[in-house]
Amino acid sequence: MRKACGEENCDRHAYYGLPGGKPVFCALHKDVGYVNVHNKMCSRPGCYKRPHYGNVGGKAIYCVTHKDPEMVNIHGRRCHHQGCGKQPTFGRKGQKAMYCSGHREGDMVDVVYKRCEYPGGCEKQHTGQAAAKDGRMFLSAAAAAADSESKRKSGAWDIVAPPPSPQ
Repeated sequence: MRKACGEENCDRHAYYGLPGGKPVFCALHKDVGYVNVHNKMCSRPGCYKRPHYGNVGGKAIYCVTHKDPEMVNIHGRRCHHQGCGKQPTFGRKGQKAMYCSGHREGDMVDVVYKRCEYPGGCEKQHTGQAAAKDGRMFLSAAAAAADSESKRKSGAWDIVAPPPSPQ
């Protein structure tokens, strides 16, 4: 059973403690100098990052900073093409990514990075700046407003203002 955080009235799990010691506090209440002692860390002495890289077919033993050039990301998903180690971004609509851009099949689309959903067929990557009431994301506020205006005229719904831009 995991130990609870040592901070009074905190029910989170303790993962942090002094190097080589036991977990005492959660991430929110850890002291300066405390490191994650609950999870396995990079094999490089003095490095307290989580390992994601290792030899093909092996376990993750190093972080991205200390990995050897021939090591691969053990934790990430990989392209289904034999011998390819790239991350997949292409698949069939409604399914998970299976192939990288170099090995995608003809009818596959980028299913990782969202695209503008403007009814006219825009396929650019949306900026996340404009959204319609039904949740579709548009490349620009103008496209969202145009779609909203056509919906308003048809009586479907009113224009949706884009979220305020961060200052």
